[in-house]
Amino acid sequence: MPMTAPRVPTNSPWKGLVIATLMLGLSLSPLIGSVTAETTVTQFDGGLDSVTLNGNDTVDLSLERNTTVTGASFEIRYEVTDPSPGAIQMDIGDDGLHEWRFGGTRDGDLGKQSRFSDNSSTASTNLVSGNWLPTSWTFDVPTEADVDTADLNLSFQPDVGGAVISSGTLDEMASADIDGDGIDEIVLLDKDHSASNGSGSYIGIVDWTASSGFSAITWVWTCSGGTQIMIGDANNDSKDDVFIQDSANGSVCLHLATSTGLSSFNNISLTSAGSLVDSYVDDVDSDSRADLVFITGTGDLGVALSGTGSYSNFVNVSVPSNSSGGGGPGGGGGPGGGGTSTLSDIVSIDLWPGVKTAAVAEESEAYVSFWNFSGSPGAYAWVQGMVNAYDLETSLQVVDMDNDGDSDLVGNDALTGYTTAIWNGSAFTSTTSQVIYTTPPIFGDWDGSGNVRAMLIDTGSVDGSDSTFTGSVSVYAVSSSGIQTTAIQTLEPITAPRNMILIDFDSDGIPEHVVEGGEATRSLFVAGWHTMEMDLDADGTAEADVSGYSGDGTQGVDPIEWFDTMGVLGQKVQSELQGSTQSTDLFGTNFAIIQPYARVSGDGDLIGSGLNVRYSITLTVDQNPVYGNLSSSINREMVAGTGSFTVPMQFNSTQTGSILVQGLLLTHVPGASNIDLPTQPILVEAIIPSEIAANLSSPFAAFQWNETSSHNLSTFIEYEIFRTGPGENLNLLATYSTSMNSMFIDEGISVGTYDYYVRASHENGIKSNLSNELTITIAPPPPDTTPPAGPTNVSASDVPSDQGGQLLVNWTDSISIDLDHHLVFVDTLPFTNVSTRNPVANLSAGNSSIVISNTSDRLDNTGAVAELGMGIIDNTDLYVAVVAVDLVGNFESTVVTIGPVRTFNDTVIGTSLSISINTPSNLDVSGTSLPAAGRDHSVVIDITLSLDGSPASGESVNLLMTDGTIQISIDGTTNSEGKVTFVDGNWGALLDTEGRLLGEVQLTASFTERIESSSGQTILGSVVTASMVSTASFSVSAIQSSIQLDSEDSGLVRLQVSTDANDISLIEDLPFLWTLGNSTNGVSSSNGTSMVQANGFLEKNVDYPGGGEIVFDYDSQNAPFWMYMSPSSITIDLLPFPEEDNNGGETNQDNNATNPTTDPDLIALSIDCGDTEWSIPDNSSKWTGNPAENRRQCSIHNLNEVTVFVEMDLDLSVQGVDIDGDLGSSFSLFSNETRSLTLTVRDSESFRDGTIDLSFEITAPDYVQNTSDISLNFSFTSDEIPTGPSDSSGEDVSSDNSMMMIGISIVVLLALVIGVIVLRRSADDDEDDEDDEDDDMGDKLGSMPLAVSGDANQTGFESAIPKGVPLDELMRQGKRPAPVSMKGRRKSNSEEEEPEVEEEEPEVEEEEPEVEEEEPDEDDYTKSEDYSVDDDGTEWWKDEVGVWWWRGPDDEEWSEYSD
Repeated sequence: MPMTAPRVPTNSPWKGLVIATLMLGLSLSPLIGSVTAETTVTQFDGGLDSVTLNGNDTVDLSLERNTTVTGASFEIRYEVTDPSPGAIQMDIGDDGLHEWRFGGTRDGDLGKQSRFSDNSSTASTNLVSGNWLPTSWTFDVPTEADVDTADLNLSFQPDVGGAVISSGTLDEMASADIDGDGIDEIVLLDKDHSASNGSGSYIGIVDWTASSGFSAITWVWTCSGGTQIMIGDANNDSKDDVFIQDSANGSVCLHLATSTGLSSFNNISLTSAGSLVDSYVDDVDSDSRADLVFITGTGDLGVALSGTGSYSNFVNVSVPSNSSGGGGPGGGGGPGGGGTSTLSDIVSIDLWPGVKTAAVAEESEAYVSFWNFSGSPGAYAWVQGMVNAYDLETSLQVVDMDNDGDSDLVGNDALTGYTTAIWNGSAFTSTTSQVIYTTPPIFGDWDGSGNVRAMLIDTGSVDGSDSTFTGSVSVYAVSSSGIQTTAIQTLEPITAPRNMILIDFDSDGIPEHVVEGGEATRSLFVAGWHTMEMDLDADGTAEADVSGYSGDGTQGVDPIEWFDTMGVLGQKVQSELQGSTQSTDLFGTNFAIIQPYARVSGDGDLIGSGLNVRYSITLTVDQNPVYGNLSSSINREMVAGTGSFTVPMQFNSTQTGSILVQGLLLTHVPGASNIDLPTQPILVEAIIPSEIAANLSSPFAAFQWNETSSHNLSTFIEYEIFRTGPGENLNLLATYSTSMNSMFIDEGISVGTYDYYVRASHENGIKSNLSNELTITIAPPPPDTTPPAGPTNVSASDVPSDQGGQLLVNWTDSISIDLDHHLVFVDTLPFTNVSTRNPVANLSAGNSSIVISNTSDRLDNTGAVAELGMGIIDNTDLYVAVVAVDLVGNFESTVVTIGPVRTFNDTVIGTSLSISINTPSNLDVSGTSLPAAGRDHSVVIDITLSLDGSPASGESVNLLMTDGTIQISIDGTTNSEGKVTFVDGNWGALLDTEGRLLGEVQLTASFTERIESSSGQTILGSVVTASMVSTASFSVSAIQSSIQLDSEDSGLVRLQVSTDANDISLIEDLPFLWTLGNSTNGVSSSNGTSMVQANGFLEKNVDYPGGGEIVFDYDSQNAPFWMYMSPSSITIDLLPFPEEDNNGGETNQDNNATNPTTDPDLIALSIDCGDTEWSIPDNSSKWTGNPAENRRQCSIHNLNEVTVFVEMDLDLSVQGVDIDGDLGSSFSLFSNETRSLTLTVRDSESFRDGTIDLSFEITAPDYVQNTSDISLNFSFTSDEIPTGPSDSSGEDVSSDNSMMMIGISIVVLLALVIGVIVLRRSADDDEDDEDDEDDDMGDKLGSMPLAVSGDANQTGFESAIPKGVPLDELMRQGKRPAPVSMKGRRKSNSEEEEPEVEEEEPEVEEEEPEVEEEEPDEDDYTKSEDYSVDDDGTEWWKDEVGVWWWRGPDDEEWSEYSD
């Protein structure tokens, strides 16, 4: 080990002086052999008993030479009336070693303590609320002090530092933990907030954190009608969501909490506009999702259950009025309803364990009923409790007024005033006060005392100036009798206070008061009401006691402060000097360490400042740390010889103050000590054998010295060793180490140069002179240029389950013994040399794993940063290298990177779907209220998708609707609000194009899980279901409202059931219950059930002598619940057969039969088709506009008070033109209903001007039919340029063409007439007289329309045959036309031919043999390829001109087919 030879110290002049002085020998031989007398000295030099010093000065001691001082002491007196000298010290021999010292650092100044024990002028201690606790700060006062005065200022800064926040005018305040950090935020509502995009309703959020205090207000737009803030967790994400009640629109606006604040609102409809009275949020079904409980102006109590994201499941009950004496359980329903009481207020109250109860107030009765929510999913209900409360109408609040641990009710009654209703576990007892509070009281534990108080706000006299304070908040005690009349505290948080809530932000038990007020500037004042106490002497009586609003001063609220204005601390400090913990300094001065006790009501810092303890004191100077005592210090100054000499004592002080040096007491004996001063140690560096060195901690320094001459004396104590390192000064008051022998080894020291000193220590403070200085240098080892071995098993991977941007790097440490640390490098590109990059991490040996979030800086060839590193971007290639570095910085710069690796956001993105179904009505299905819609209803189905609570735009969502038989699947993409509108319009239009859903329809919205391409993050899938009902509507009417029984008292009763054409297949087997009887006689003879036939008719043969009536009731119990029939009951009178009397007249022998009354006439329909002239372009490509030119809208209005059934006939004056209506040939109109008929011209490529005649025949049971007619002239216009005059040859050609067309038309017409005549004759030949009667009845039946409406048209000459559709399929679709006789056709075709046909009938009879001979021709036509019979037995035949005819199994005449 390299060492240096001893050297002369040159580091500082004073150091050399001290060492030279200490090395000066006092080789004193014994002057006398024994002590003969002891002398006492009590005066200072000059015979002075005391010496007054002002500032730096010297006091001399006059001593006899050749004596030994056996004891020495004196006093220093300071009077509080004199200026303090500050810190003061005394040095004998001017050696820089103080024989006495006072003051400085924690001791303060002599006579004045202004420093705390940590030498600070301001001290702070963090306290928690509740008990008396010792402060962490103390201050020292000499125990011998005579305290005159003591000052100490105290202040308290709570952890919630308070704030005054500019807010503008506010309408409502609440608190909610929106960000899920366990700390509530302030939630504000401003209905007229001025924002950058205009004024409107906004929600404001103020956040608080311990590190940053209160944030500025962040505003989020909300619904304009919002008036009340409600808080709850709507989606079970452990974050509070904000609900805004919008009474004007009967809805609630929901803002979901997101990672960045609040989302845009979703509107939840609860009832009709203006009907919502009040609501609250509670999880009534215990599914961890907030539900909406509400009351309506129509007397309903309801709840909208949250379900799986939507609020479409309602459980409602009608609340009966107290005066009605009603009440009871209820359930089912939906928005709206029909209650019987006027409800005014509602609150949630806990009366029974595990039961969710709503307290509902009735305004006109001042009565509160209590409703318990019970049941299970699908069978929930509100059940009225058997308790009630009186004299409560509005402003209901749940408060434990009597402090018994359960819930009581308070509120206003317009007649009796403010009422307190006390709950005793089984009933409420009300106490009224005759006081009305226009502003409801705020209840809460305002000061953390554990007692509920009432706070009443007085806004004061507002003058518009914030500098003229007005208003207050008064605190009142409460009891079972209500709010007490005398305030126990008056608070003044802000001028003109208006509203107030309590929030305990830091959970210390002291709520912060959030008060909205201000005059010129409307602001939020936020601070807690705190109490601060201090007990200096711990006697249980506080010397300091102050309360008030307290903050930390950073955001506008100052701390509460206390000053000792009564001057009590001086006496308390004096009393603590002897009882407190004590300490003694190196010079023998005792100090009392005074530690106050404090108690605060909330968590925060108790701060002490302005400490100033003034005292008088007398101190004794008799010991010191250098030589042990004053005697040894004086003896070191002793000189040989005879006579007196002077020992100066140098006093130095930091301030010019006065002290009195007094009370000298010095004793000495003649002659010096009889021992020689120990010899000076001589230090030399030692050589340590290698076998010993191997067991030492390197590096080390070893040295030895000669034993001193007094080493073996009994007075020897030890050798004191001193060491100074680089930049250190020698301090003989602090030994480095000690040794009992003459050798020392200093192990485990760092590289550097050290100076060592040794001296011998004996009893009586005798010490040898300091040894010589030995300098030892610990040199560094030889330069090491070999890099350590590299780390192994280097790996890099994505940090699992994180939010991305973090890379986990692991390795096995280098095996090199000189390993010091490892460097980690990360880049997005491969690299081979780490010298071109800065490391992203430096880990000492033994740490072999780290998470990296940044890439390395790239360096240029000069080593400067050319490109800064950046945060790791997910799903990006990364390359990693780890190098080992030894103790001297060697490392291998050439590396092989591992990679590529990528990071990902491994946290999944949660999704939620909600379904909103908006239909005109609801239907109760198994106790659950479901949205219901028929084909004529407007339906809106929206699906909303959110990702982590925020709207998800551009995402694919599927909606599957099924009734168990039909499935409809629709895909959609969400918009910027995360919404897809799958259905928006006529429900029937969807059913006709996608599939006829019937009954309960299950709606399943699904979002498929996917991986986000940019970040690799998993977006979870989500599914939500809901149900609705798809209904079908039918109308029923009697063919005849009364029938005449025949001579055998029999008759045929017929009903007709109609519906939309696309629902025709549903008619068959609809059940009707019938009852046959005579109401006049009160007789019911028989009953039964009849079914509707597939054609829509129900026929019932009756046999009832004497007449009566038959009543048909729709059997809804045995029909599908989703089928509606209107009306549900029909009565048909049965008229008895008239009998002839003796006079040849008719009479009725049944006295019980009533004569039929005359049926009233129906009022004709009101038809309005606009202009009777209809101009249509003859080019279908021009049919544009809205409506298009080929469409004409007609308005049809039923002026009758009953539902009428309409048969519409559409006739055209020309052939070839195709015009149809969208209502079909049959439809119904309710009383005063207006329907729109759209006439549409189809592109038949034949555009001829003409007239369309519309006839509307209306019927209704027990009414006389009526008919309305209207005609429209239509013309086709051409936009072609007219052709100019042509030559004669052109005219000839045109003429020839015209003649040819006329000829062709004549041929076709003749062929058609001949075909009709042949068919007519063949039919007539088979008819006899009886058949003629049947034909008459058949004509009547044939003129009745089938139960068809919608797209099917009445048969007409101009109807076209649809192509490409099987005949049996056409029949099943309900497109079979009404039968029309051929005879009727010929008549409608040409009135003039009818007489000729009748005149030819005899000739037909005469030619009967000829017809029979022609029968084989008829058999031939039935076997032709144009003749067929479908599955229903209907015959179909196409004649020679291409017209299709059909004849049913029970028909005898053919009808022309029309689509």
